[in-house]
Amino acid sequence: MAVVLLVAAFTFGAVLKGQELVFTARVRAVIAEHEGMRTAWLGFQDRFRAYPGDYDAADRNIRGATRVGNGNGLVEVLATPSAAQGVVKEYALVWDHLSKAQFLSADFVYSDNPSLDAVSKLAPRNLYGGYADLAYDARYGNPSGNPPERHTLKTGNFLPVTILAEMDRKIDDGNAFSGGFQYSNFAWFTPQPVDPPGAAACVDAQGRWKVGANPLPENCGAASLLSSLPEGHRVDERASLSKCRKSLVLAYSLLFRWLGICRQPEMQGYARQQEGFTLIEVALVMLILALLAGAVVGANELLLSSRARALTSEIEGYRGAYFGFMDRYRSIPGDYATATRDIAGVTVDGDGNARIESRSAGAPVDEPIALWEHLARAGYMIGGFTYGAGPETAASAPRNAFGSAVRFEYGNRYAGLASRRHNLNTGNQVPSTILAEIDRKIDDGSATTGNFRFSSFAGGGPVPDASACYDSNSTQVAYWRADTEAGTNCGATWLLP
Repeated sequence: MAVVLLVAAFTFGAVLKGQELVFTARVRAVIAEHEGMRTAWLGFQDRFRAYPGDYDAADRNIRGATRVGNGNGLVEVLATPSAAQGVVKEYALVWDHLSKAQFLSADFVYSDNPSLDAVSKLAPRNLYGGYADLAYDARYGNPSGNPPERHTLKTGNFLPVTILAEMDRKIDDGNAFSGGFQYSNFAWFTPQPVDPPGAAACVDAQGRWKVGANPLPENCGAASLLSSLPEGHRVDERASLSKCRKSLVLAYSLLFRWLGICRQPEMQGYARQQEGFTLIEVALVMLILALLAGAVVGANELLLSSRARALTSEIEGYRGAYFGFMDRYRSIPGDYATATRDIAGVTVDGDGNARIESRSAGAPVDEPIALWEHLARAGYMIGGFTYGAGPETAASAPRNAFGSAVRFEYGNRYAGLASRRHNLNTGNQVPSTILAEIDRKIDDGSATTGNFRFSSFAGGGPVPDASACYDSNSTQVAYWRADTEAGTNCGATWLLP
């Protein structure tokens, strides 16, 4: 019996730890994905001096765009830009404009009346199937408080309340009716989140997320409030965004009921003399071990997928910030020669030679580190990075989920036929299994070809060993190492045009 209880305790602890890791990874993915959307929204404004969805010259200035908004400075639910095009749903057209202008990697296509099956091509979805929304409306905060209309970026519904509460505590004031991150009942499709009051509501009348409810609400949503953008200026939007997780469900109640019957009742007039285990006890131990193995495998798969998605979203967000900065200032961040004059709070300038280089290459400052200060002070990054001569620190550059600094640079520290060019390094300490998953999803799956490749850049700790990260002896496709051969100190780079 003691063995059964020990195995059960181990199982319980392992699954709790797995749930915690998956939860953390999914929260990080949510922040990165929505920060990417916010960056795309701001970058579009810098390039076209108009809001996506509302842009009335999109058909002339964006390749592939055919529908336009009315250009009144509001992303409305319905608008009539011209007699020729009729009514256009600008809140849905947002994603078509952003993807056609290359601010989003996915290809979204506008439709006036999409079928349920085709909606996935119209707008991005969160991890739980809810559709994101960006529009000028009042679907945020306390519904009974009549909030004023404004532009908001919504997470979509179907999100568990526990995640939204955690996100609100980390990035805002913890209250669903105040601050820059608030409750939203938006839903493209029913059922929409239940407004307070009521047992099924996601928040109570005071704006507290209902994390103690039983059962927990799992169809909730939130919105990040976006600042208005005066003509020719950028507003520092510090709103953060969120998605939610689903709990890893295991039948513990059944497990403990099974444990409860492990004690074999003693027969009348006969005391058990055996010191060993009965067949029932052995069978139950084997069942528990099988459940443990299944739980660990399932948790590992969820964790791998969540971490790969989080890292992908982070890198895409950095790319969006980089290109948005170039569109606005017509210069490369970090290398910008008049940044101290043109951007409030910037402390160093680059040399303006169109290359992000370090002092060791002749630059006056470490431009890969100055880049983050330029992006942050220009409003393209959440986080107040401040320049400091290399190497990177937590105060001067962002780090990936594994503790390594991320870096833009002009160089050739990547696999394959490498010529010097601008690239974005993920940082090292990343398991090769995660890089393999990312490469399969966004590129060609090879560590030495395409735009996503192995990199020897080390933003903390030892330099990655190519032979431990991918099959460097292959004469064809150099696959990333996985399974038992997977390397734990690997890195990759995304080649920039």
